[in-house]
Amino acid sequence: MLRRGNPTRLNPRSHPLSSSAKERWAEALAIERIHGDSARDWLIKRITQLGADGDEAGVARFMEIIDRLDKLAERRTPN
Repeated sequence: MLRRGNPTRLNPRSHPLSSSAKERWAEALAIERIHGDSARDWLIKRITQLGADGDEAGVARFMEIIDRLDKLAERRTPN
């Protein structure tokens, strides 16, 4: 759906990704930018700590982030 005044800009509410999905992509990109090649290792340590603390919601959130980080890596790998 196009908005009046700026025909090239899409209505954010019509975008197929939910706000939490967008947040996970943003988090994956930020973690990759901050930690570079060790981003996956950092996430695994974080997930392990959250699991030890019994934070199931935290584990689920960081599992979603690591999934997106893996998808980013797949897209960057030449075939």
